[in-house]
Amino acid sequence: MSTANFRTSLGGFHRADVVNFIEETSLTHEKAIRNLKDEIGALQTQLSAMKAEKDALLQELAEKEKEIAAYVAASSKQETPTASQEASPDSPSSGLDELELAAYRRAEAMERTAQLRAQKLLQQVNGIVENVAAQFSSSKNEIADLGADLQTNLKHLQDAFSQLQLQLEVTSRTLSQFEPLLPES
Repeated sequence: MSTANFRTSLGGFHRADVVNFIEETSLTHEKAIRNLKDEIGALQTQLSAMKAEKDALLQELAEKEKEIAAYVAASSKQETPTASQEASPDSPSSGLDELELAAYRRAEAMERTAQLRAQKLLQQVNGIVENVAAQFSSSKNEIADLGADLQTNLKHLQDAFSQLQLQLEVTSRTLSQFEPLLPES
């Protein structure tokens, strides 16, 4: 809280000094609150965008998992050997089986890689969301603290005004009791 030096006058302080101080303090606090509210709005927008991005990534991950599951199911159906294939291991389809097996292994490796990548992305997005939420909470607390400080300062200024007004009334009554000194003629 800033301090002010008020000029003294009969029965208290100069009213203009006190009013100027109150206005300056009020404007400073209003500006700080406005800035923090703007920051909260920006953080809320950023949080919404990150949540949307997270949802999109989760949806993409689910689609990829479905594609991989469909591919694995199709590959497993093709892998089951028929009775004629078992009977002739040196037939031309043996080379095809080896190609299918190699393709299946590559697909599994790609699936594992995709899952690991998706998990890392999800962890990064969750970390960013948590960070933004913490910043939002911190800004919210700062605004609450500033609001409380502003209310306290306003209460102190109102008390000072009340005391000033009482002193002015007492001084006015005291001065009105004095009769003007007029020269006797």
